[in-house]
Amino acid sequence: MEEYQMAKKYGFYDPILNKRLHLYPSDLLKVDEKDAIHSADTKEFRGIVIGISLAALLLSGLIIFIFRKKVVLMLK
Repeated sequence: MEEYQMAKKYGFYDPILNKRLHLYPSDLLKVDEKDAIHSADTKEFRGIVIGISLAALLLSGLIIFIFRKKVVLMLK
């Protein structure tokens, strides 16, 4: 972020630079670099991970339900 701000300060004007400056969360300016690496995890990303996990759980449950008689025989 500091590099982007310095580039803008010294006269580099580009639409990509402005987009990146607007996409960068302002809360991360107050965090040191080690924490900033781990804070890239956004709510949207967490939602996607939770959704995929739930879908996998439901799919495995459906497979076990469909083949429940064979699964019971395998467990004995």
